[in-house]
Amino acid sequence: MRADPAPRSVEELRDFLRGLDLAAADHREAVVVYITGHGLRRQAARHYLMLPRTQPYRLLSTAFPTSELVTSVLDSEAEHGPWTLLCCDAPAVIASPRARSSSTPTPAWSS
Repeated sequence: MRADPAPRSVEELRDFLRGLDLAAADHREAVVVYITGHGLRRQAARHYLMLPRTQPYRLLSTAFPTSELVTSVLDSEAEHGPWTLLCCDAPAVIASPRARSSSTPTPAWSS
């Protein structure tokens, strides 16, 4: 399912994810995730997805933690299909020891 219109804030993205109820997916379903946009890590240990209302110097309260999205998808019994994370600093998601698993997103980025 595509978010249309695209979420502009952390609250809108969380509402969209709650509406999908990904945790209810069963083992016969496949979850495929394709994320594009801007990402940022700065000095934080976490990677964040930037939204239109994100304030770059207030990541904790205005950007969406990428790990929260990964967790919301992995918290189901569904087959976890391919991941694509197309955003700045995507390698930071893979670099985190907590993020590594067989279901870790495949990073893609441009310089």
